[in-house]
Amino acid sequence: MKKCLILIGLFLITVGMGAEKSIYDRMLSKSIESGEIEKAQTLIDKGANVNLIKTTDFVKFNTKWMVFFTDNGYLLDRPNNCILRTLFWENRKNYIRKKSWEPKGNSVLDKLIVLLQAGADPMCQNNDNEPLLVEMSGEYSTNQTLIKSYQRAAYIESFKLIYNRTHGQLNLWFDENINNFRGRHWNRKNKKVRRKAIYLPIINNNKEVFRYLIEQGYGINSASYDRDGYSDMTPLEGALLMKDFNLIKLVIDKGADVNLEFYSEMHKRKITPIDFAHEWVLDETELYLLERGAKYDLFGELN
Repeated sequence: MKKCLILIGLFLITVGMGAEKSIYDRMLSKSIESGEIEKAQTLIDKGANVNLIKTTDFVKFNTKWMVFFTDNGYLLDRPNNCILRTLFWENRKNYIRKKSWEPKGNSVLDKLIVLLQAGADPMCQNNDNEPLLVEMSGEYSTNQTLIKSYQRAAYIESFKLIYNRTHGQLNLWFDENINNFRGRHWNRKNKKVRRKAIYLPIINNNKEVFRYLIEQGYGINSASYDRDGYSDMTPLEGALLMKDFNLIKLVIDKGADVNLEFYSEMHKRKITPIDFAHEWVLDETELYLLERGAKYDLFGELN
């Protein structure tokens, strides 16, 4: 019993030592609360540690304080703690609680620009192995609170801004280690599932982001979803599923193979794009495909 009490006492002492802040750290917290930026700078120069500020608190500061902290060595991306994801998730939680948005000059877009300029990594990944932008590519359709919290235009601009910092890395595969239903795919436990950034805007009908990715040179004939080695969901298949002729035309004009087959859940077999257009009475699309050499398979008698 005595030995147990000694061990508990040592543990408490260790925890206390680890949590102890210097006088400069304590005074820095007070100067931040009172908005005294010059005093905060003096304390940092004397040894106050800006990295004691939690990332969840950091993203709530206005852009002036964000610039101040990053100029003084604040670490933006830490193991399993990506600052850009924290920014968007904390904003969403704030909207859910208050049903309101931040005042002018402190928008997510403003903060995003500051963080990217300061070196935040847009491809930083948390425990789920999925970068923020892959998640964002379908987010506003699956969770309306996110897009309502900072307006559709700002959302699209945020997406474009981050994409331009990824240097095409969104054409890569990202593992998806989840067990739920996404679109028409059932991800069973322990299944190897991978996807690319364009997959989410397809299944969530996010046309603006889909168009932007295609215009940026996304792999026009490459699959975007892979489960245990079975790949599907090319951009043309995605545009067909969204039944948007302008997107279908854009994808074809960018070089999509009009005879590249894809699997049909309805028919339990592969079909061609023009089969899909004919079955769903997409007359304008069917004619456009036909004029570009598309061939029927399911409706082979029409060839």
